[in-house]
Amino acid sequence: MSIDRPAGRLAIDGGTPVRATFLPFHQPSMGPEEEAEVLDTCAGIAANAPLTMRTAKRIVRELLKAPASFDEAACKDFVRECFDSDDYKEGRRAFMEKRTPAFKGR
Repeated sequence: MSIDRPAGRLAIDGGTPVRATFLPFHQPSMGPEEEAEVLDTCAGIAANAPLTMRTAKRIVRELLKAPASFDEAACKDFVRECFDSDDYKEGRRAFMEKRTPAFKGR
């Protein structure tokens, strides 16, 4: 597993085992390598656009609701807000210019 720092993306290749529990729980018995992996992954997540991360959390909350309560229209609105944001434009611009984006949460 690696963090592509300039793009702020988490890259997982086919040979990387992904453990589903490495983020929610810090195990006291973790060695320095496991702890570094957790911190690198958290840094990669934190480097993402704040609106995108907020949208992901909102959609996960919707998905956890009972099927009858799921609001698909709201999820589409959340995504549309991201695509209409200044951060989205900044992310595209930064990608084309091969630089780290400067997200502002707008």
